[in-house]
Amino acid sequence: MDGLSARTSEPSRTRHLSLSRQDKTRAVPKDKVAEGTVKKSDKPSYGLKFFREKLQMTPFGRRFDPSRDTGTVVGPYRVIADKNRGVEPGFVALKDWTPKDTAKLSTPGHAFSVRADAFLDRGMHPWSGSHAVRSEAAKYLAARDPSVGFRPGKDDPFHFISRNPDLKAEVYGALKSSERVFPALKKHVMDNEKKFNTRHYVKLDYREAQGSGRGEERTYTLPKSNAKSFGFGAIGKFFHQMARRQTPDAINRDAMRESLANDLMSRFGIFAQKMKLVPTVYQPPNGPPVPKLLLDGTHMSGRNGEKFSDFEGAIVGGPRNGQLVKLGEDGKPVKNARGHYEVDTSIREMGRNKIFMLLLGDRDAIGSKGGNKGRVGNEFAAIDPGHSLETGGQNLMARKDIRSDMSFEQPSIFDGKCYKNFSIFDQSPFSERMEGVKELARLSKTNEDVAVFREYAATFGKDNPGLDFSGQIGEMEKAYLSRREHILDVFGDRLAVYDFDFSGVRSPMTPETAQRNTLDVLDALEKISSEHSWMSGNTELEYPMVKNRTEWQVKEQGDTLEFRAEGVGRSARRQLENFVAAQTPNGRYTIVEDNGSLVLRIPKADIGQAHGDFSMTALKRQDRVPV
Repeated sequence: MDGLSARTSEPSRTRHLSLSRQDKTRAVPKDKVAEGTVKKSDKPSYGLKFFREKLQMTPFGRRFDPSRDTGTVVGPYRVIADKNRGVEPGFVALKDWTPKDTAKLSTPGHAFSVRADAFLDRGMHPWSGSHAVRSEAAKYLAARDPSVGFRPGKDDPFHFISRNPDLKAEVYGALKSSERVFPALKKHVMDNEKKFNTRHYVKLDYREAQGSGRGEERTYTLPKSNAKSFGFGAIGKFFHQMARRQTPDAINRDAMRESLANDLMSRFGIFAQKMKLVPTVYQPPNGPPVPKLLLDGTHMSGRNGEKFSDFEGAIVGGPRNGQLVKLGEDGKPVKNARGHYEVDTSIREMGRNKIFMLLLGDRDAIGSKGGNKGRVGNEFAAIDPGHSLETGGQNLMARKDIRSDMSFEQPSIFDGKCYKNFSIFDQSPFSERMEGVKELARLSKTNEDVAVFREYAATFGKDNPGLDFSGQIGEMEKAYLSRREHILDVFGDRLAVYDFDFSGVRSPMTPETAQRNTLDVLDALEKISSEHSWMSGNTELEYPMVKNRTEWQVKEQGDTLEFRAEGVGRSARRQLENFVAAQTPNGRYTIVEDNGSLVLRIPKADIGQAHGDFSMTALKRQDRVPV
């Protein structure tokens, strides 16, 4: 039998595959940001929308007073309330009408134009229409060239346009700009279009009343009403305010970083909250205006109107190894007949998102109770990337802490400094989790993710006084690329599976299904031969938690898949042999030893059968766990 080379401390690298880590064009120098082709996305970063539009906005910057401030217009917003969720000060607003909206009324095919035309159709009707619309239409037609043939006082404008449809667009265009018609038309569009009825939660609007100091040294903190007491009353609020005192520059940098991370999540294909930066100014009483960045976020909703719901209340057993569990009709976790919670696996492609959360180095991505992420219907939904891409302090971006089964080394013994509840992603097939790694490998070739950093660097550069964050963005990009490279190195041998030749598999199986099956069998072998548990606290699992992992690898040898584990102990070998003997008694599979390694060979044509034989259902039967 073929022997294996000795294991080294470096991750294994494949040599012949399109997703391999030997692609030198993606190598990231340790001392500088990667260079090379950066493919621009078809959609520019949403977070920079107002900068592309060169928005100039006066600040709001005060505590909302319903009797004074309701309907106050600041920039593109109509302020309607104080922001009462989260600690950062801000306001709630609806979008106001802008000159661009007026232009959209006359843009063929635009939703505003279609709605306006329908409004005018009704207004032109001779019996139920609007006097203003009909009289303005008649006035316009009467002023046209006599060759048009309209006879004032004799011809009805509705019937005349019906007989001369070529004139309709011209007349409606005039009506849309008529001083008599436009106000009612505008109100109709604003009352019925989602854009003007969606609430915008604009945060980081720190108030001058909470400012202290002069010039560049002036700092801002939370209003007392927003500060947390942490159970210590007024003194707790005081210390929270002191801890949160920051300069405008620090607040702006955090806003920029959060917006950039949110745009990255969208670039990963994650359903992320719509969030954009809003440029305005601080107006200190003792100095010139200072640039101020706000963050505008909206409620998320699904394609069919499904509402966003965060995971708070649906995660039990946290914060280290919490599980997302099924809820009852009352919205609370429900236990089964055995008195246990059951994991909720209804979210589509849940596992795919784990690698991206790890990539961004945000230990609080899920939150200690699940409040930082959630769902819209059966789709994973991402909000609040607040600690993503941080390169100071704990600096998780610099850690090489991810393993090839997508487990990781916790960065601290303290819960508050650990990755919280990332275990919710593990109740999914390994092949589903690998889809995220596969997408990351694709991005490493196109650098569409890097394009986000470049867009932000171009916006916040030396030509933007007071908002030159180019150095910080460069550091974040460098850290991001290094962590991306670390992940793709770790998963190099597993990414190779996507380049295995499965062209000979029999229908109805496809090569793509064979790839997924191979990855799932690989994961199953690790779970079978490792210590594992089907319970996490009081929650029954669909995929067991592993302790003292036995690592397996897979390679293709012609028409055969060779699964191999090095240095396997007696206990692990006995577990695997017992499983094979009990669950596949027909002798379909043979475990052999090769230079201290366990080897299982499966014909590629049989990977579909093996996927069923080495399944979690089969392992549950072996472990006598209820299926």
